[in-house]
Amino acid sequence: MRNPSEAFMKALNKHFSSMSVDEVDNDALQDFMAKYNQELDMRGPLTEKTAQTADDYLELAENAPSKTKAIKYLKKACELDAENIDAELQLIDLTAKNNTEYLQRIEALLAKAKKQLEKEGYFEDNSIGEFWLMTETRPFMRVYSTYMDELMCGGKLRLAIEAGMDMLRLCENDNLGKRYDLMNCYAALEDEEAALALQNRYPEEKSAMFLLPLSVLFYRLGKEEQARQYLQELMEVNADTKKFFAAVLAKRPPKIERSPYGYHPGTIEEFEECLNLRTQTYKDCAEYWRWAMEQIKEMGKTAKSKKHKRGD
Repeated sequence: MRNPSEAFMKALNKHFSSMSVDEVDNDALQDFMAKYNQELDMRGPLTEKTAQTADDYLELAENAPSKTKAIKYLKKACELDAENIDAELQLIDLTAKNNTEYLQRIEALLAKAKKQLEKEGYFEDNSIGEFWLMTETRPFMRVYSTYMDELMCGGKLRLAIEAGMDMLRLCENDNLGKRYDLMNCYAALEDEEAALALQNRYPEEKSAMFLLPLSVLFYRLGKEEQARQYLQELMEVNADTKKFFAAVLAKRPPKIERSPYGYHPGTIEEFEECLNLRTQTYKDCAEYWRWAMEQIKEMGKTAKSKKHKRGD
């Protein structure tokens, strides 16, 4: 899904595409911003009558009152701009008849998006590693992320890992959080070496997205001390750890009112997000949940005992 800042940057890049770097000074930027905002104000609310561009119809589709209307707007967007990858992606989401067709169409769209970027020079060395920082590459990365998600849902973890590693190559900052998916894939495959290599790549990463699959991984490998260590770190960074494990064991998922803008890190929402697309990691995990809950209770007792001895 595009956002207003992406729409602005797309318009900005288009406006200055024929100008040299020396010609784009602060006055030119200020002039463009003033005209851009003036045009938005003059246009007023976006409706079918005021929509003109593919991006206009894409925005209408994202706010459409029904699936039928959304499909209509997306088809119009694709008609106006045959290279609007975001519109095509959303159209696939709404019209694919089954998972097999969905994956096939996503693969085809991914190839199309890549071909476009290659033609425009984005796959040259000076751009590799910077994807997502450039608005032009974001539609491709969104398709790539969707492709990886679908591979994971279908249990094709080795292919998902290939996709995830390539995404980290293209976007070293990992703005889409594919490192979390990779860690869960490694946990599901019990690949300790790859999991630790990924952890070393992001040494400052301390979140449920990393720590939970790592704890599961080492428990499955029979290395309970390491599993307990990651569980301890998990309790330190997420106050809802005990609440989450209790809910899993009780088979009563807590009621969560999620924001449309994402989850809140360090809360039970993060655990829900962690499990959302990663069922392969946590299937047949009943023994782990029971063992972990025992450890959590024991660590809680230890913490209380230490606190009592200090007289806190």
